[in-house]
Amino acid sequence: GNRITDSYFENLQATADKVYTYGSASYSAVAVVSKIPVDASGDEYVPFLELLHVDPKSQGLGRENLMLKKIKDDYPGLVWCQNNFDNASRLAAESFADGLAKTSDKKTFAWYGNIDYKAAMASKYLNDAGHATPKTEDMGKVSAWSSESTPSSNLIPSSSRVKVGLLGARGYVGREFAKLLIQHPDLELTSASSRALTGMRVIDSFGLDESAATHGIASDLCFETVEPEDFANLSASGEVELWVLALPNGLAPRFLEPLEKTPRLMIDLGADFRFDDGWTYGLPERPGAREKLSQATKISNPGCYATGAQVGLMPLLQPKDKDPSIRLKDIVPSVFGVSGYSGAGTSPSPKNDPKCLNDNLMPYALTNHIHEREATRHLGAQIAFMPHVAPYFQGISLTITSYLEPKQSGEYPTAEEVAEYFAQYYENEPLIQVNRDPADIPNVRDVMFKHHVVLGGFNVDPQTGRLVTISLIDNLLKGAATQALQNINIALGYDELKGIA
Repeated sequence: GNRITDSYFENLQATADKVYTYGSASYSAVAVVSKIPVDASGDEYVPFLELLHVDPKSQGLGRENLMLKKIKDDYPGLVWCQNNFDNASRLAAESFADGLAKTSDKKTFAWYGNIDYKAAMASKYLNDAGHATPKTEDMGKVSAWSSESTPSSNLIPSSSRVKVGLLGARGYVGREFAKLLIQHPDLELTSASSRALTGMRVIDSFGLDESAATHGIASDLCFETVEPEDFANLSASGEVELWVLALPNGLAPRFLEPLEKTPRLMIDLGADFRFDDGWTYGLPERPGAREKLSQATKISNPGCYATGAQVGLMPLLQPKDKDPSIRLKDIVPSVFGVSGYSGAGTSPSPKNDPKCLNDNLMPYALTNHIHEREATRHLGAQIAFMPHVAPYFQGISLTITSYLEPKQSGEYPTAEEVAEYFAQYYENEPLIQVNRDPADIPNVRDVMFKHHVVLGGFNVDPQTGRLVTISLIDNLLKGAATQALQNINIALGYDELKGIA
């Protein structure tokens, strides 16, 4: 970038102990926090919000509020001078303040948290004649000036809660997502579409009580039928800022054409965009995925079987180390999957008919299943997948078979070594549980109604190197709704587990 000569930036860099910047991806919204000295020795510092600026073209979209939320997460106490901000930023900042105080020269200072605001107000640094906020024309220089910026998400909410639309809300996944949404303090359901449920109250249809009205779903919100033109109008008007598409496969694309000129955050829970490079594939645990998701505006939520299969194979097929201690032979891994019948959806079929499934295990789509193709694409290696439906409601058990390369000693890795390798691969993943004891073979009931994947039952045949791994996942939660909220949190810059745990 160009050299910055404005006196504000030069003084800020030279005088402040440390400076942190916050900005949207395009730097249309910028904040600067410095640690200013507040005693003669220069040993005591107070966090001070030097600057909060939003480009006039982007004002009214709530960017100031999101910036302040991010700052508050980092700084439990903060001081600022209201006079340094324009009217929009001043009003936003004041809504975060615990108190206001004026100086003799009619400057208004504000603060939140347990902080020595009086020392900040009297700071020689802030009262130096050379200290001033930058001019509007200098805002374009901020991205060049700061090498420590942290871009926020591409979507900034236009109110204190992000307005969510649920398109195709009748299915089981729509219900589970709504139950998670009422636990999320920053999301609000403002539109729910279902032809079959049109006119019915959302909280009644999803089995929620009246308290949901205070947690993101209005008591009078009813299902409606949203057509593509309605979809566009709700987005353009700001009534919906985040769309969750829960439509049957093949229906989502026709809703997107009206949105070509109005980018919004959308997450598709179906399979329509899992093979589309224009959409960000939302498996956060994949190496490098979170960085892409943090800037995503269109997210394809992975399938349930595909998530469980990939989590069970990623350490082997996508190692984090260049020279992994565990390697696979060039033999196609096989995945034997068994799912509860909720995975077959709500449209009547033999695969979700309890009478057909009673005392039965029903195989189907034994080659070229869409989740086989999905996992193969995103793992970068062919897998073979054989799905079955069982007579229980939810939860998936995957028995994964692969073949290991021998170690330099000529022996195959032990089950304990494989388990430890998996545990290290996922050691920082809160929604992946690895059972280190090979004798600890998990059962599908261990993961029902849970938000995480369980990996375990690692067994290795010492004669052939055949590895068996068990991967368990709740198809409605981490296999769908939980993962959707996890992806939304990352894209919006929230804590990844907000509303989940």
